Amino acid sequence: MKKIFKGFLILLFTFTLVGCSQSVQDELQANTWNVVSSNGEAYTADFGESTVTFDTNLFQRGFNYSIDEDEETITLDEPDTDEEPIVFIIDRSDNTITFEATTEEIRESYGNLILSSKS
Repeated sequence: MKKIFKGFLILLFTFTLVGCSQSVQDELQANTWNVVSSNGEAYTADFGESTVTFDTNLFQRGFNYSIDEDEETITLDEPDTDEEPIVFIIDRSDNTITFEATTEEIRESYGNLILSSKS
C-alpha cells in the first residue's frame, strides 16, 4: 500500500511540475525581446496573442503567428501577401529562445534568430 501511495505522490508531483511550466507562447507574450539574427541584423520583437511586431529604428514589420507546441515550431505569416509562411523550430534554453530556420531559403532571408528578454 505504501508503494502505491508513494507512486501516486510521484505521479501527482510530476503532473504538477508539468502544469506549472510556462508555454512558449505565454513566455513570448510576457516579454519584449532583443532579436539577433545569424545574418547580422538586430531588432526587437513584441508578441501579442496572435501577432508579432519586429521593430528596428528604420521600420516595423508585422506577422500573424501560430505555435505548434507538439512540433515545437512557430509559423510566421505576413498578412495580405501571397508569401509562403515562415517556419522556425523553437529551441528554449535558460534565458534565450532560438528560432532555427527550417529551410535554406528561410535561413538565407532571415537567418536563425536568437531572442533574449529585453527586461
